[in-house]
Amino acid sequence: MRNLTICVSIILGLVAANAFAESELVLVANKNTSVKKININHLKKAYFGQYYKGAPFKQVVDQDENQDTYHKFYSEVLHQGVTGIKTNWSRLLFTGKKMPPVQLKSDAEVKAFLAEHENAIGYIDQKEVDDSVKVIEVIGKYKYPSS
Repeated sequence: MRNLTICVSIILGLVAANAFAESELVLVANKNTSVKKININHLKKAYFGQYYKGAPFKQVVDQDENQDTYHKFYSEVLHQGVTGIKTNWSRLLFTGKKMPPVQLKSDAEVKAFLAEHENAIGYIDQKEVDDSVKVIEVIGKYKYPSS
């Protein structure tokens, strides 16, 4: 009987953990963009204000830094901590070279922004994808700079 109770507890724990598991993030753009994919290194450059000639997107959209989505995107997709992000943008802002990405409060706001800005990209929860945005495939694996 004790083993059955333990098994049931484990199964219920796994089911609950799965139900509250974080969902996947996807990179999205205006539904009319011709871009289908972007290299992870180009994506990181875009989010760190290092635009390059021929960049498919001219503006990046962030989620509010108080959102879990924001932290997940930078840590799991771009492999960067919040301190590094803030340091980078503080430096660029101070020197007057760049403005940080627009921060929006929700996936719905990101989708609305992208609907009106054809050359912008953002990220949202995969569950929130609809026909108002186009999912952009992120290809490659981030290559850490050699020290």
